[in-house]
Amino acid sequence: MLTVVAKVRATKGKGDALAALLREQVAAVRKAEPGCLVYRPHRSTKDPDLFIFYEQYKDDAAFDVHRKAPHLAAYRERR
Repeated sequence: MLTVVAKVRATKGKGDALAALLREQVAAVRKAEPGCLVYRPHRSTKDPDLFIFYEQYKDDAAFDVHRKAPHLAAYRERR
């Protein structure tokens, strides 16, 4: 199992827009990546533009699938 903790920061004042985009991303990951066991963003209560992701993958291969997924590339372009 592989665990990833990642920090994502929205452009100042754009936390709500990023939150909406992240909801779409979570749905896409859950639908398309069976090797992703947990994919959960958490929004800071002190900084509404800061998100921490907690992710778990079955193995390195599952994480590689995630990194190369078209929905992740689309998310990066929109962010």
